[in-house]
Amino acid sequence: MKYIKPCILKAEKDLVEYAQKTHEQIGVDFPVEYFNQGFIRGCRDLEENLVGGYALITDGPLRTLESLPDDFKNPYDPEDLCEITALWLNRDSRHGLPSCQFWYQFCRDISHISSKSHFIYSYSLKNEKLRNIYSLVKPEVLYQGQVKKLVGNKETGVESVEVARKNSFVYFPFYSFHRFAHRLAFGRKPFYKELAQKRFRRSEAMEPLR
Repeated sequence: MKYIKPCILKAEKDLVEYAQKTHEQIGVDFPVEYFNQGFIRGCRDLEENLVGGYALITDGPLRTLESLPDDFKNPYDPEDLCEITALWLNRDSRHGLPSCQFWYQFCRDISHISSKSHFIYSYSLKNEKLRNIYSLVKPEVLYQGQVKKLVGNKETGVESVEVARKNSFVYFPFYSFHRFAHRLAFGRKPFYKELAQKRFRRSEAMEPLR
């Protein structure tokens, strides 16, 4: 069974590598110096290849806030906010044990950030999968609409900017237990479907020729 190894990325070469991989995966070319404003968690496979990760930015200014329209009034104190950004997991690791490991580590890291009470993040409204995942933490939608183009972004887009309480992320594994249990048990292709297909192929092979 595949699994991933969570690791903290601090060295300059590791941050550069993560920035490059993030650009390949989600199309945002984050300035490496931005990663120095927070905590970067990388995930590697057994061959030491980066297969995912995320950034928890604790020191402002936060890119998510900077992307909001100038006339937007933020009801939160920026000092109380931690930004979740540069989050991705490659296609081969989005199911089964790697996915469970990734999200468990994600929630654990958030629980250890004692200086922040709320977490802010944004995503394209076209990204339904990410929206479904984040909906489990019962966020408050701060803004939905066109955002500014920031350094590293290829283009502007229509995004949802949301804030969730720290406790919501801490209990995230419990809210989504059924989702993780299914991924852990079945992975990408449920075993019962494979079994059904094998039985079907076997019955075809045993069918007498006419």
